[in-house]
Amino acid sequence: MLAQAHMQDREHLFAILDGVATLKNLQVLGLGHIIFDEFAIRKLAHVLAGLRQQQSRDGKTASGNDLKVLHLPGVMKGSQNLSDLARVFSGWVDLEEVNLAHNKIGSKGLHFFGELLNEVRALRVLNVADNDLFAGSGGVTRGIDALSAGILSRKDTLEALNLAGNNMRHTDLSHLEDALKACRSLRVLDLRGNQLTEKSFDLLKGLLKALPQIEQILLSGNNVSRAVYEQRLTLSQKKK
Repeated sequence: MLAQAHMQDREHLFAILDGVATLKNLQVLGLGHIIFDEFAIRKLAHVLAGLRQQQSRDGKTASGNDLKVLHLPGVMKGSQNLSDLARVFSGWVDLEEVNLAHNKIGSKGLHFFGELLNEVRALRVLNVADNDLFAGSGGVTRGIDALSAGILSRKDTLEALNLAGNNMRHTDLSHLEDALKACRSLRVLDLRGNQLTEKSFDLLKGLLKALPQIEQILLSGNNVSRAVYEQRLTLSQKKK
């Protein structure tokens, strides 16, 4: 019965993707909280490749009227289909907003999102919340280096970065510090629900000084008492 239900779900999803394939003027696509197996992800990659070719032939890419927003939150459970997911984004260098939150990708996502930032040159908004990116220890430092490099590559375009709910510790944030300070376009940084400490507030005060254009740094739900949180937040905002 479970196998039959899974096949029915896949057939329903494939029907949705077939419909997407007919939308030649598509600029915003959201398919959140529908679990994609490897076949569905490959189907999505195929559909989007065809859409990209069609929009290029129609001159929509040159005129800026191609796909700009792609939301795929909660479509995976882990990192097993990351290589197929990479094909979904292949060639879409002018995407401006990507949401891949709630996919529980794990530390392998650090490399994946670093590459995504590097390749999608127009990216302004990236939401990778609730992916357990900093969970575990093996390979995390190398992954953070890849993510840092990706942020640096988008230092002139990235306006909002959501890293909430990723088990980020102070040491993880310190590895990202230089890249974030170089990101002169950044307006919103979401760090809620991580494992940051009081030390992190001092680091972020330095970030606020380096980046006067920042409008919000969201920090609730970390390992800091409410009294300290309110005190440090007030101190941080006095620069304005």
